[in-house]
Amino acid sequence: MVIDSLRMQIQDLISQVSQLNTKLVNSYDRVSDLEDDLHHLSALNTGLLVEKSHVTTELNRLMEKATEEAAQRGQAESARMAIEKDLDDLSASLFGQANAMVAEARFEKHLSERKVEDAERALKSAEEAVQVMQAQMQTMQGEREDAEKRAREMEVAMGKGKWVARREERERAVSLRLFSVHTPYLDYLAFIAHLRVLHPSSPSATPAMSTLLQLPFLVRLMTEDSEPTVRLDLAPSLNWLSGAPSSLPSTRANSPSNPSPPPPSSPRPNHPHTLLQHHHRRHEQHGIMSPALSAAPHLPCRYSL
Repeated sequence: MVIDSLRMQIQDLISQVSQLNTKLVNSYDRVSDLEDDLHHLSALNTGLLVEKSHVTTELNRLMEKATEEAAQRGQAESARMAIEKDLDDLSASLFGQANAMVAEARFEKHLSERKVEDAERALKSAEEAVQVMQAQMQTMQGEREDAEKRAREMEVAMGKGKWVARREERERAVSLRLFSVHTPYLDYLAFIAHLRVLHPSSPSATPAMSTLLQLPFLVRLMTEDSEPTVRLDLAPSLNWLSGAPSSLPSTRANSPSNPSPPPPSSPRPNHPHTLLQHHHRRHEQHGIMSPALSAAPHLPCRYSL
């Protein structure tokens, strides 16, 4: 009986111990829960923890605020872009106006420089013209003074109507010598010298024409002046005259363009047909008559017949 009672006590004790253990565990759990609650409350009091509703409300408020700020930022960006565009347009227009003003200023400066250069060139040309005119006036004045001086010297040298050759002029005339190797001119000089040698003492004693025709000057005149002028039958374009000598008078008579001879009463112009006749006429006009030229017959030209 005692053993059974002891066993019963032991079981009771064991059950009590198990209950106490359970209570102890429960107490530990409660202590931990209380500590958690305490930490939670302290965190709530200190602001370390926030309630979800509060967080959601705050998040919504922040989102709305962010949305408003984003819209305001977009408006600000649009305004900034518009302002930048206006600034770009204004700067471009200002730069364009500045470039135009610079170009106009450069063009006006170029025009003014060109006008200044033209004025300088005109002034320089005018100064050069004035200098040239002054030089010409000085030269003309010097020439005038020289001419007046020579005129006074000539008046002094003339005396009473007679020219008095000065020594300097005589020496100058002696020192000047003309040389010519032109053959026709030498023939002409020889002809004049021959005429001066044959100058007769009386007009009736004239030399024969045959003696004069042998001179080189007259031979040259006949071969180069007279014969080419009067010999039309030797002309290349008039060689038909020698081909039809018999039919020429009838052709001339029947030709409608045949000029009629002038009447005997009308005066015939006496034109010189050769160089000799022209030289003879010039001598007659100046009162110089050579015996050989006066004795030479005036032969008419065949072309004028």
